[in-house]
Amino acid sequence: MPTWYEYSPEDTFLHNLSPVSRLTLIFSMLFLVSFYYDPRYLTVLLAISAAMYHSAKVPKKWLLILIPVVGWRLGEFLLVGMGQYNPELFRVWPREIVSRVIFEVHLPVIGDVRMIMGALLWVLGQVLHIVIGVLLTFTLIYTTPLNDYVRLMRKLRVPPQITYVMTVALKFVPDIFRMYQSIQVAQRLRGWAIRTKNPIKAAKLALPLMIPLAREIIRYVDRLEISSQLRAFGATTVRYQVELKMTKKDYAVCVVTLVAVTIAMYFLIMHKKGLL
Repeated sequence: MPTWYEYSPEDTFLHNLSPVSRLTLIFSMLFLVSFYYDPRYLTVLLAISAAMYHSAKVPKKWLLILIPVVGWRLGEFLLVGMGQYNPELFRVWPREIVSRVIFEVHLPVIGDVRMIMGALLWVLGQVLHIVIGVLLTFTLIYTTPLNDYVRLMRKLRVPPQITYVMTVALKFVPDIFRMYQSIQVAQRLRGWAIRTKNPIKAAKLALPLMIPLAREIIRYVDRLEISSQLRAFGATTVRYQVELKMTKKDYAVCVVTLVAVTIAMYFLIMHKKGLL
């Protein structure tokens, strides 16, 4: 059974695409997101990413990881944003907007620190970067089996060592979650349960889960090391042929995606659309 952050076979538009067109679509969007800082344009990409996430039927519970990630990074972004109090850093938005002071605080050693609108827009853009990246990454993971990655990398003549590392990395998290679920079921059958709201007591009661999980992770890593040695990379040449079938729909997705990204990059470079 599929677990967290693992491919699941579904009958959706993205699942039925060729790995070439699927990767072209998702990586093109990730490429475009990395250049955008204007929250208006990022909001459009967020809507597209959310629509892809929903249409691919990716479990909504996967997005729970956004709570700690965004919460942690938001503090960093705010600190950096308060250091961007010079309106001249922002060349696209009107000066009267980006220079508007949102709030100002006095710190004992540093002195007066202010947050201007331009910096706040930058902070919002950074948060949107994380959310969009997570949506697209989870969509890719949920819709692409490991065999597709292997076939595509084989077709691109990627060294077997890199292919092996890639597949191991993609399987590591689901395997760990599967281990954790098995340990949790086994301990509950033995009568284990956490019935306290005290975080210190809860941490102590979680030891029957954490200790077996740590042992299983060590064994897992040992098996990976042995399996990588048994593969004897470079000893022989892999000669099997790989076929990546493309339908008209796949070609259409690739063409539309590349044209859209090219147009977007033209306006970004020539007219600064998407920048602050």
